[in-house]
Amino acid sequence: SILAQRDGVRIGPSPGKGYGVFALRQLKAEETVGDYVGEHLTQRDVDARYFQRGTVDMNAADREWLDSRARRCVTSTGNYLFKISAS
Repeated sequence: SILAQRDGVRIGPSPGKGYGVFALRQLKAEETVGDYVGEHLTQRDVDARYFQRGTVDMNAADREWLDSRARRCVTSTGNYLFKISAS
């Protein structure tokens, strides 16, 4: 995306993870480079999908999320950034 490159980042495939954001320059601490507009997860969602599978009841949305990852051959390990402080 032209806007991402203008802000010094690249959005592209991240092997085994789907898509990611990659710095094209040195970023300053707490510098904002974009806004996240994807799904917002509660701690229950994170626990059900990643860390406590089998101990937290998965709902239909959780199962569809896992199925969609599997269909795209994308992992669901939980090795992602989960906490982002709101401004």
